Amino acid sequence: TKLPYPSFALLGEPGAGKSTLLFKLFRDSLERHRADPSAPLPIFVSLSDHKSGHPGDFLRRHWQKVMKRDGLEEALEAGRVWLFADGLNEMDRRRYFAHLVLWRNFLRQCFQLGGNRAIIACRIADYGEGLELPRLLIHPMDEQQIKDFLQKRIPSKAKAIWDEIERDRREGRGDLYQLATIPFWLVMMANVARGKGLPRNRAALVESIVAQWLDWEASRPGGRVLQESEREEFVDGLAGLAWQGLFKSEYTTYSEKDALKLISQGKRGGSLGASDLLEVARACSLITCNKKTRLVKFHHQLFQEYFAGRVLARRFTAGKRLNHLWRIPWRKWRFVKSRWDPLPDPPRTGWEVTTVLAAG
Repeated sequence: TKLPYPSFALLGEPGAGKSTLLFKLFRDSLERHRADPSAPLPIFVSLSDHKSGHPGDFLRRHWQKVMKRDGLEEALEAGRVWLFADGLNEMDRRRYFAHLVLWRNFLRQCFQLGGNRAIIACRIADYGEGLELPRLLIHPMDEQQIKDFLQKRIPSKAKAIWDEIERDRREGRGDLYQLATIPFWLVMMANVARGKGLPRNRAALVESIVAQWLDWEASRPGGRVLQESEREEFVDGLAGLAWQGLFKSEYTTYSEKDALKLISQGKRGGSLGASDLLEVARACSLITCNKKTRLVKFHHQLFQEYFAGRVLARRFTAGKRLNHLWRIPWRKWRFVKSRWDPLPDPPRTGWEVTTVLAAG
């Protein structure tokens, strides 16, 4: 069936569920293809893996790795490819704008009505004009959706959690309610609910989750028990890994060798080895490690930004110079030509969410 647009940008707030939705759409498409080989061929890629070269070359390498054969060009020419690309904002920031132009041209050339289709996910604040595609927006959850989720996730405490969220909004603070409208943070709230009140901001929520997951790791059969000093080493090591990665992109993939090196540099002494630290982080679902490719990344982009935020806060407290992190040459800022229109927002640098978490 011919549909009005061959490509879309899927946009939402950090933690809104873009990756989850995109992967579900991919899985549904994959099941259709398995049932009917003549159906479109779905491809799922993470754009944080696009380090260099043309998008077509990047997709060809991915195709060959997954399919174990050539044939991408033929599939594209036949109009049979459905592309699901996650994390436009996660591409290498040093080549970001050049890659953006390449992807824009590639989509215009190869994705036409009645043929290949694509959905590209990106954080809404980072998108700007982006790929100049029609936009699909993930809206915040409403009250009923929040209540339904809590009832299914943690029925014994659902009412108490909702009452606290609602009281926070009624008293004019509203921070908890705004967080609860975003699935990632609502999951965090449900997971840390202990009857002692919810943490008051994003950073405190993640901090509680990290502590809880370390407790679970210590209590499971064969799990690693970290003493208080080792927990500090653990946090320092992951903070060093996240901090260095953020200079490259908002969501960085590391080789295992580089990850161990950065963890060692981030730790301030102690007895916990970098390999042990990485294994505990993997067991706690803070880090994912691909055993075949030996590639490492944080389980969610917000975890990387949280740990990097700890370093940012520490450096700010120590009085270290930080403005170089988000400085943008003024020539890259597109000013409006009309004397009547307001100035656009300043260019995004990728440090915005990390700074919010650092402040928390």
